[in-house]
Amino acid sequence: MELSPVFREKIWAGRALSRIYSGARPYKTGEALFAPDTGGEGSVILNGAHKGRDFIQLVRRHGAAMLGRGMAAAHNGVFPVLVKVIDCGEKLSVQVHPDDKAAKKAGLKSGKTEFWYILGAEKKSWLLLGFKRRISSGEAAKLAEAGFITAVLKRCNTKKGEGYFVPAGTVHSLGPSNLVLEIQQNSDVTYRLYDWGREKSSPDRRPDIASAIGAVKAITAGRRIAAAKKKGTFIRSMASCEFFRVKEAVLKKGGVIQMDKTPPLMVFAAEAGASLLWQGGNMALKKGAVVFVPAAPGRFSIKSRTGTRLIITELR
Repeated sequence: MELSPVFREKIWAGRALSRIYSGARPYKTGEALFAPDTGGEGSVILNGAHKGRDFIQLVRRHGAAMLGRGMAAAHNGVFPVLVKVIDCGEKLSVQVHPDDKAAKKAGLKSGKTEFWYILGAEKKSWLLLGFKRRISSGEAAKLAEAGFITAVLKRCNTKKGEGYFVPAGTVHSLGPSNLVLEIQQNSDVTYRLYDWGREKSSPDRRPDIASAIGAVKAITAGRRIAAAKKKGTFIRSMASCEFFRVKEAVLKKGGVIQMDKTPPLMVFAAEAGASLLWQGGNMALKKGAVVFVPAAPGRFSIKSRTGTRLIITELR
């Protein structure tokens, strides 16, 4: 099932999404969401027997068939993963997401652990990920209130093909000129610590330091995963946690990879040129396409007409 994007306008948006998706507006559309289950507009199925139907509503009705009985019951009808493409024309706020325990204490359905895959970056692109040293909540609060929280955060120069695992509780930010694929828990909860002065002219962007400090963890498993140097056709694991497992599939021209259809998958085409093939059907993937593969016995194939890359997420 190929899914339609849901666009969100952002003050920091660039123009990359408008070059990938019809309907995205340059310097307006900052995010393209696939399978959001947080209320509001949802993804529509673009092909197959369920073409035109709302994806999340279909999951509500047929969760056991789509996710498997165990996973459907564990998530109580909520689709567990959100896929998002982020176009950073300018810096994003310095922020943090709570873990499940902190989120539920605040009356929210879940926290937000995420993974970033760098789809594109310029020579001086960067991001912030976690503290340089152990820091107390009191010190973090004072630094945030003074506007100096970035001084104690680790800065990483970004490159195309890298991954970054961002567990809940990790303070982070994306810098300008990054195009990022984000795999995350299907939650929309974000607490800002600092917004580079934008809060002065946009009151709705004021930091929520008290909530943020309650969610911050001094040390997390946040980490960088280097871009692959291997050539040819291969698949590698990039990140794994209790919520999802992310793999990168790299295929040379004519390359083929066999995949199991259990557990259910979300497949993202980082580049054009790949096709999915299964018994009785096939689907060509354009750049930026997101496809849901339901849980089912058996296997399917990924075949490349040209050199290409896919990001494959196993749901948990």
